[in-house]
Amino acid sequence: QFHSGSPLQLHMNMLAADAEVPHVPPALAHWRNICLQSFLGASDTAESALKAFESIISDNGGSYLVDIVTMSPSSLTSDVRNELQLAGLLSEQGAAIPLDSATYTSYIEARNSARSDAHKQLFARRKRKLEEYLGHVNEPVSERPQHTQQAGLASVSLLRPPRADLSAPLLSEFGRKFGHRQSIGTHPFLKGLLAFLKQQTKRTTLVQWVLKKEVLLEAGDEHFMEEACEVLLKLLQRGSSSEANLEAGRTAETLRWQLPVQASNRYVWNLIAQLPRDSALEGNPTGELLDTMLARTNVDGAADEDRLCLSGLLKCNIL
Repeated sequence: QFHSGSPLQLHMNMLAADAEVPHVPPALAHWRNICLQSFLGASDTAESALKAFESIISDNGGSYLVDIVTMSPSSLTSDVRNELQLAGLLSEQGAAIPLDSATYTSYIEARNSARSDAHKQLFARRKRKLEEYLGHVNEPVSERPQHTQQAGLASVSLLRPPRADLSAPLLSEFGRKFGHRQSIGTHPFLKGLLAFLKQQTKRTTLVQWVLKKEVLLEAGDEHFMEEACEVLLKLLQRGSSSEANLEAGRTAETLRWQLPVQASNRYVWNLIAQLPRDSALEGNPTGELLDTMLARTNVDGAADEDRLCLSGLLKCNIL
């Protein structure tokens, strides 16, 4: 027997570890890297090389690349041919190399493995971007703000009420982009936002919309994530947990959103008017709605700056 820390035992362990790792031919390793770069959107050449591979046809039990003369010249530049040669799919003369069933399967498995790795990398990159978008709102608005001794009013209530004529265009454009039939994956987010806004019009205290971060990561593409964050950051505020619902939304993967306490019902209804009708959206509303103990300070809109306008979407002209 050998001691676990002896040089001979360590050498034997290294040999055993090497034996467990299957040898990957250089051509197949290069092919996997081509696929990875293509799925990451990092190389047009890699994308064209992958498209060429996916034009494979079967003939007499073997798999072959479609002859290069039948391919689109624009998809087989010298760079693409070079990549396919390094991947063992084209000869130096540019002829397609036949692949037996086992070899073809190994290329398919390498492609699928690269796709899986690319998805993980892209998700991690989107998650980092989401943290960047949300980074400057890490401090939630307290549900029990400090009161001034002189006036006995919460300091947050001294802020000016939000204006619908400034907020509505952003929300209108967001609803137009992600409320159409070709963007069904984003509909639950819009339905959740609608439900949240409508619920708020029925309360004299703030309502919180509790969202999991994965909603922003998975509901749509990167453009949706960026614009959804813009809507949340510009129209809403981060909320904190109350004693009544301490457990909900407690984890770092959950966010609480609420309107400013100065938002009037008139302002909220103007926001609702910018979104698609609930009946035009698919799926169930995203998120959870929770009542807070924070009183709204301008429910009737008496303090609205644009209260003289017929609509918050119209510009006020003071005579």
